[in-house]
Amino acid sequence: MEEQKPLVLSQHVKERYAERIRGKEDKSAIGVFVAQNEERIFNDISKMLEYSKLVYTGKTFAKDSNKITNVYLCHQWIIHVDRDSNVVITLYPIDLGLGEDFNRDYVDRLILKIEEATKEWDEEKEKSSKEVEGYKDLIAVNESTIQDYKKTLKSLEEQNEEYKALIISSNARVSVAENKVREIIAKLIGKKDF
Repeated sequence: MEEQKPLVLSQHVKERYAERIRGKEDKSAIGVFVAQNEERIFNDISKMLEYSKLVYTGKTFAKDSNKITNVYLCHQWIIHVDRDSNVVITLYPIDLGLGEDFNRDYVDRLILKIEEATKEWDEEKEKSSKEVEGYKDLIAVNESTIQDYKKTLKSLEEQNEEYKALIISSNARVSVAENKVREIIAKLIGKKDF
């Protein structure tokens, strides 16, 4: 099993922490807060991850990206972590503007849907894996049969070449026998060229 890399915070997530959790509004206030609170930001985000639930691991939602991201849910906060580098990319709250209870109910319902869809996804992956293994076995059997047929084909081609050589040899014996007769006939009729 591959050892997990140490957690690293992107500059973006530090700034979003200052803005979204600590309420810093302008760039300079955000920059000052980040510079003065690096350790606190790291500890707070680490704690959030510790108490969060992994809700998705898969391709990012960016077009043309094959990066794999882990999406965590901590209460009503979403945290994105690059799976391979273990870099925390961003965090943001789920706030639909209708109050805390509505947000919580919304998240709870979506988590149920995610769990159902993930279960279905896992079942499909398992089913597909079994099907793929079965098809790979059938391909291996066909490849073996093809190799056997290729050997048979090669053997038949070699036999045909031998038969063709025997035909040439047989025709040559006929020509030799014919030439003997012609030589005798030539002597009989007194001709040199016949």
